[in-house]
Amino acid sequence: MHGMWCTGETLRGLAGPLKEVGYAVHAPTLPDHGSGLDAAAGQRLGRTSLLDYAEFHLGRIAALPPGPPPILIGHSMGGLLAQIVATRIPVSGVALLAPAAPAGFNLIRTSSMIATSHAMARWGFWRRTQKPPRLLANYGLLHRLPRKQRRSEYARLVQESGRAYWEIVFWFWDKSRASAVDPRHLVAPLLVLSAEHDRILPPRVVERIAQFYPQSTYEELPGLGHMMFAEPGGPVVAARLMEWLEALSFGAPRRVAPQLVRPAAEPSSEIAA
Repeated sequence: MHGMWCTGETLRGLAGPLKEVGYAVHAPTLPDHGSGLDAAAGQRLGRTSLLDYAEFHLGRIAALPPGPPPILIGHSMGGLLAQIVATRIPVSGVALLAPAAPAGFNLIRTSSMIATSHAMARWGFWRRTQKPPRLLANYGLLHRLPRKQRRSEYARLVQESGRAYWEIVFWFWDKSRASAVDPRHLVAPLLVLSAEHDRILPPRVVERIAQFYPQSTYEELPGLGHMMFAEPGGPVVAARLMEWLEALSFGAPRRVAPQLVRPAAEPSSEIAA
């Protein structure tokens, strides 16, 4: 389940290794998450709720061939959607990669507010589409990528729902409680991974999410940022996920896990165009 401003294609760095070792991987793109939206689609997307996204995923899961309950993998907003979906249907396991938090958590941090400040720049943002300008995307999402790759990854980002953003960040004003999750209803094994240099959802936030679920396994991955599986060293994310699945007896045979290698020099922490 992909995150904000992303599509199923964004997860290719994670889906590819899983497919190679025999997993059936489905990475659907949320509705209206494409380029060139017309006015009607843009208006519809701006008002789309997290609950609409959850219903979409539930429908896609229901359409899968008969088999064991699925393993849900969610990144960022997709991590929150995975939590919501896992409270509604049986699942075999849930892996949360830098997940957004359910209602009740304070997500406001200096770095995350800088990275997503564009979303609140216009009055009525909660019913409009939004996409980070290149400057903020490079600061919050893409800062651990080589400069050339930043350009190509930014070109793949799409418009996102202002309502969904509002429901995540300003959950305390949301009467529908769209982002609420009852941890008693998520009983499946849980893996929660944070990234050392994540500016959208820093490790201290993600660790608190892991503590919300007594059965969770939490780990901070060094050297990575928010787009962990697309970055140099990103193959370690799929490798760590497969190790966890094998420990739960869900695993397919796999190759030797790649080792995480830190970059020789840390990229600049300044906003870079």
